[in-house]
Amino acid sequence: MALRMAAGALAALVALSALSCRTTGAAAGTVPVAVDSGFAEVAAGEWVLARMWTADGVVGIDGAARGDAFSLGFEGGLAVGTAMPNTFRSPFSLGADRSITFGPMATTRMAPMGLEEIDEHGFFEFLYNVFAWDLADGFLELHTTDESGNVVVLVFAGR
Repeated sequence: MALRMAAGALAALVALSALSCRTTGAAAGTVPVAVDSGFAEVAAGEWVLARMWTADGVVGIDGAARGDAFSLGFEGGLAVGTAMPNTFRSPFSLGADRSITFGPMATTRMAPMGLEEIDEHGFFEFLYNVFAWDLADGFLELHTTDESGNVVVLVFAGR
């Protein structure tokens, strides 16, 4: 009897947990994303890389001149976008304190047209190294590191 009561209590706890943390992205192979994590506004938008900066100041990227060469969106539990001229998809995972990690990128394979500031490979490396996100004054900021371990902030404008 006590075992049945414990099993019933455990089932109720699991059901309550499922209700309190609704998820999206239930498609096979995707990482569920908590809707109530504060990420909903970010996930609802389409974002274009506008600029990059470090502690020393702006590194580069003139978003107005580059168009949507580097874009980012979130749909069906995946990060999706362009990394000129290719498109990409990646599972992603949200953690505590606005942390975010991106998984392996699936990309199209057209010949890239590198820019001085960043190329397709560099963009993907920045995404792999992202450790936090923020939404500031309507801009999506992804905090990442470069190959030397210096913090770089990718600033995306809404499209």
